[in-house]
Amino acid sequence: MAEPTLEQLQSGSFYTSVIRGNKQIKADRGQQLLEDGEMSFRRKIEDKGREVTRLKRTLVNMLDLSPENMMTLKMADDFNPDEFANRYCSISVDVRNEVLKLNEYKKAYNRLYGGTYEMEAVD
Repeated sequence: MAEPTLEQLQSGSFYTSVIRGNKQIKADRGQQLLEDGEMSFRRKIEDKGREVTRLKRTLVNMLDLSPENMMTLKMADDFNPDEFANRYCSISVDVRNEVLKLNEYKKAYNRLYGGTYEMEAVD
């Protein structure tokens, strides 16, 4: 293989990377920071949304007080009304708190990254 000419060397991506100016280097680093920050923020919102959904499903599932099996009308013997009320209220408060957090995350994302997340209704 013959040695490459200066013109051939200057046509490669290494050369263009080496001669970048300060402005271009800052722009490239800024772009990387922006992408990493946005991705992390979006992930945080998705995780919090999944947590809110899971808590809401738990509340719905708690209301399933079906009989022990399909052949009986007898309710489960192990139902404890006080425990049910305490747990339901506790999870309801957790849902509200997590929705408030989710909304704050969305507001911050919209402000920082120009997003269009809509806020969740707080019950």
